[in-house]
Amino acid sequence: MPSITSLAKLDEQIERRARHLHLPDVVLPEERILILNVVTAMCEAPGLDSSRTLESDLPERIAHAARYRYGRIAQVILAAIEQAASKNAATLTRDHFALAYIEHSQARGHDK
Repeated sequence: MPSITSLAKLDEQIERRARHLHLPDVVLPEERILILNVVTAMCEAPGLDSSRTLESDLPERIAHAARYRYGRIAQVILAAIEQAASKNAATLTRDHFALAYIEHSQARGHDK
């Protein structure tokens, strides 16, 4: 939320209660390894196999869907992991990302 950071600087109360850290956007293909590392780390906690995700074009798609923002990348991955967990899946797949997108975009019922 880079545009809000400048607004927050105008309000002493927000400035005292929050910390704002600007992170540059992820640059692909140079920083693809960062996305791979985030997927791997986030999948380790629930014990999901992420090899299919890592060996595909999904890291690039994740970055694009997240507008190349670090925090959003983590949110997109987490949403897919939640979909996998709700299905008791052992492997994180492209379908989990698609289902997460459908839920997030309010496109339920339009997935065909």
